[in-house]
Amino acid sequence: MKTVETTIGQLEQLLVSDESLIARLRSRQIATLQALDLAQVPMMDGARNLPESAASRMDLTAETAKRLVETARRLIDHAPVNPRRLSPPGHEAGT
Repeated sequence: MKTVETTIGQLEQLLVSDESLIARLRSRQIATLQALDLAQVPMMDGARNLPESAASRMDLTAETAKRLVETARRLIDHAPVNPRRLSPPGHEAGT
């Protein structure tokens, strides 16, 4: 039986890689929240506000939803909704 040893460097690289993936997914969540905010989704689904709507629909804690919505709203003028960021990985919007 062959034993494969993982080096500290490999473990650290794994953490960096995972964090990069998390950042890309959060970015896509923020773009999605921007689009939902512009569409005034909370009004349509009966939620009091977007954080409440996001928490229930995205299976997030209330605090995480609140922070994501705050970030989405702060960035809306600087990073408008980009449809490519709303596509599943490996699928470009409009193709």
